[in-house]
Amino acid sequence: LKAVLRRMVSRSAFRALMEFIAVPVYAFWNGRIAFWVLQQARIRAMGPSAIAEFSRQLFASTDRYGHPTKITALQAIGSAIVRTVDLHPNLALFLLNAQKYQGHPGQTPMDSSERFKANLSKLDEPDKEFVFRVLIVATIIDGKLGRRERSLLREVFEENDRSGDISQIQTLKRRFAKGEVLADHWMEEILPDRSTAVPDHAASNARRDAVPNS
Repeated sequence: LKAVLRRMVSRSAFRALMEFIAVPVYAFWNGRIAFWVLQQARIRAMGPSAIAEFSRQLFASTDRYGHPTKITALQAIGSAIVRTVDLHPNLALFLLNAQKYQGHPGQTPMDSSERFKANLSKLDEPDKEFVFRVLIVATIIDGKLGRRERSLLREVFEENDRSGDISQIQTLKRRFAKGEVLADHWMEEILPDRSTAVPDHAASNARRDAVPNS
């Protein structure tokens, strides 16, 4: 703002206005920083209880899933951590809770989103939905949903025949950041719809069948 004013007004006028211009600038910036700090303090304060509840909903019946599904769920959390480029306390606690319910992954790599997506593609649909929910919680539990996380969600859903629309997840993140209580049934409602797009191989077969025989 100082640089802009120097170009727009004369030096003497700038000096007279400087103190008045600085007040709203500092007020806005300090207010914004205070909002971020208080929001993050709330998220970290409610983290342990929220993660305990999310873990209960997600992992209560985890015994019905096989070892590959459990490993993929842990890789989902690892991929979210890598994409955020920040080991947020809530994410670290969520990973520990998941390991407590599902067992330690051993030497299996947890930090490769490509490996995670490859393993996810091999699962049956009910197992995929379980991993989807784990990934969603991992991406919102720190109260942020950055560009890299949004990209991960879209990639995962679209590669598994789901809609790439993550607006519901963004709404869920905002509700969580505000400290709103989430009903038990939210996990059933948050998954993107199955994609109605015709797969490439099916579309090519349809075009081939439409061509009359010579």
